[in-house]
Amino acid sequence: MSLCNPILGERQILPEGRSVDDDMITGGFGVDPSTNLYKVLLVHSDIGGKSYSEIFTVGVDVNWRILEMVNCPYVLDPQGLLFRGAMHWMARERTSNTRIAVFIYAFDIGEERFRSIMAPPLDMETNKARSLLVLRNCLCISSFAYHDSHELDIRRMKEYGVVESWSKEYSIRENWVSRCCMALLEKISSVKIWGWGDDSVLVSISTSEFVCCNLDQRKHTKLEIANIKQIEHPALESPT
Repeated sequence: MSLCNPILGERQILPEGRSVDDDMITGGFGVDPSTNLYKVLLVHSDIGGKSYSEIFTVGVDVNWRILEMVNCPYVLDPQGLLFRGAMHWMARERTSNTRIAVFIYAFDIGEERFRSIMAPPLDMETNKARSLLVLRNCLCISSFAYHDSHELDIRRMKEYGVVESWSKEYSIRENWVSRCCMALLEKISSVKIWGWGDDSVLVSISTSEFVCCNLDQRKHTKLEIANIKQIEHPALESPT
């Protein structure tokens, strides 16, 4: 594993951590706002639900540190979202037979501890792709129906950590959603949506294609990324 700063053109190879062949690994990368130190987190889980996590502080640690952690009760999405000094993942209970994400699992980078955040009531249909994103400096959940209706709903947590503050910010059921996201129908596994400014979202329609959608103006623009054949789990977070 390595870290790369594309602006400075620098790359750092991290030491090998503990690994088991049948582990399911979820990762995160973020900055501790109290120290401005960057940390890398890996959460290992096996099929039986046993889990542990490793953390590496860039510029400080020589080896990975094992965090004391009770078994994670959730199955986490492979990619997290950095927001307010914490990594966030969509999650589902291990006892659930569905792929529906019903919780948000968070890791405070500074305090190095895990916590759960209740998600808003969600439609339990399985034919929807859900993503965490940030819009207007608030944590949001997007829900995109990739069959038939192509509906795009976005719910916003107006007060961070206050479950009662969840509200539906956008509910778009217009043809432009279908036009800009038609490729999703054939590439469901790669669906991902990020916040892009105050009123736009960035939709990945394959491993190398992106569409920027302005939610207020109902317009979309396909983004061309030169010389990129494939992107796996892209991270678009920045501490500033």
